[in-house]
Amino acid sequence: MKKSIRTRLNGFMALLVVIVVLLVGLMNSVFLERFYVYSKNKALVQNYWTINHLFSTNSEALELELEKLQLNRGMQLVIFDENLDAVFFTWQDTLRVGGRQFLIPGIPGLSEFMARYGQGAAYEIHRNYDDRLKSEYIDLLGRMDNGYYVLMRSPLQSITESVSVANRFLLWTGLASILLAVWISSLFSRQIAQPIKELNQIAKAMAGLDFSKKYEVKVEDEIGSLGVSINTLSEKLQQTIEELKQKNIQLENDYQYISKVDAKRKEFLSSVSHELKTPIALIQGYAEALQEKVVQKEEDKEYYYHVIMDEADRMNALVRKLMALNNLEAGHDELILEKFDLVATVKSVLKRGQLLAADPQPEFELDAPPEAWVDADEFLIEEVIFNYLTNALHYVDSAHRIRVTLRAAEAKVRVTVFNTGPHLSDEDLERVWESFYKADKSRCREYGGSGLGLAVVKAVMERHGAAYGVQNRDRGVEFWFELPLVQEPE
Repeated sequence: MKKSIRTRLNGFMALLVVIVVLLVGLMNSVFLERFYVYSKNKALVQNYWTINHLFSTNSEALELELEKLQLNRGMQLVIFDENLDAVFFTWQDTLRVGGRQFLIPGIPGLSEFMARYGQGAAYEIHRNYDDRLKSEYIDLLGRMDNGYYVLMRSPLQSITESVSVANRFLLWTGLASILLAVWISSLFSRQIAQPIKELNQIAKAMAGLDFSKKYEVKVEDEIGSLGVSINTLSEKLQQTIEELKQKNIQLENDYQYISKVDAKRKEFLSSVSHELKTPIALIQGYAEALQEKVVQKEEDKEYYYHVIMDEADRMNALVRKLMALNNLEAGHDELILEKFDLVATVKSVLKRGQLLAADPQPEFELDAPPEAWVDADEFLIEEVIFNYLTNALHYVDSAHRIRVTLRAAEAKVRVTVFNTGPHLSDEDLERVWESFYKADKSRCREYGGSGLGLAVVKAVMERHGAAYGVQNRDRGVEFWFELPLVQEPE
């Protein structure tokens, strides 16, 4: 069965008081009587030397001093000369035999003492018992320097009775002391046990990863120091666990990012393989046909040569775009920033687009201010506009309408390229910027698209720190980007 600190402390204090009471009672029984007799003997000796000094100095107040001494010290006193005549006495009537004559020879051991100490100061102490009075007393019989003799008698109370009374009193005071000690120890132990209980509750909460509870330090003692340490430990554990949680989240994000990167890498390799597989197969097939001299007519040979060159150009363009995209995303190429007229650049790209357009040629519209100067890499921005325009040519519908707009507002110019055609799905709107992603894969081969143009747009605009996007419009799709306007150079 578990016992609390408070219970053990109360029990310890009660046991300590009991031991002290028993020890004091034992000391009383064994040593009190001896100590009492020793104290009486010592007092008689001191009185003897005091009286001897008084008679040696022939003090005028000798008798008064002797009376004071007898009254204050609680003893019987008689002083007599060598002829056994009393000089001073305070004795009871039982020792008087007419007038001032005392039965001095009746004093126990007087003759032997006078025979041993004929001259000089000397004293002897005897413990005697009076059968008639049934009392015990201590006598000091001494000879003073002036030749007088002194007898001092101090009665002894019943030591046994005194010890018994003292032990009974000690027993009752001991019981009262035990109750008082238990009450005081209860108050004291509560002050010790309560903080320990609070620290225990805080430790249990910490074990359950609850670090909200803190110990309130009230007294700067060992328990208070322990409370400060517990609070510090709680804060450190909370901080460490929070850091671990953040690192776990970061690890999870890193894992998901790596998984996405790996998935994109596999998709990228698959897309590259797919894009290169067809031209390589065509080149290989037509080259083998020419090598085996399957084709005899010159016009057929010319067609085969044209197909091989066309597919080689297609692969060359694909590799160049891949390299450009890789350099842009990796930041290997430095941006060549310069001020140029964006309107003029857009018009130049539109002329190139009209040459690329197949029959029936779409209707091109341009809505732009006379000038719009920007500070950017002109070559890369021209590539962005051209990719937007070729994308519009690839996906324009039978309405054959392409509209390019430039709008200046709030120190920025927005370029939009709109083409009539079907709307993009939500997935297409989100993934259209990915490498090799094609919204309509069935038509890409027909128009020579590789799925890298919009990925290049994303890389270029992010290198410039500029906004870009795509959105469905009424009866078509619109791609856009923005650049900050600058003052026309002088």
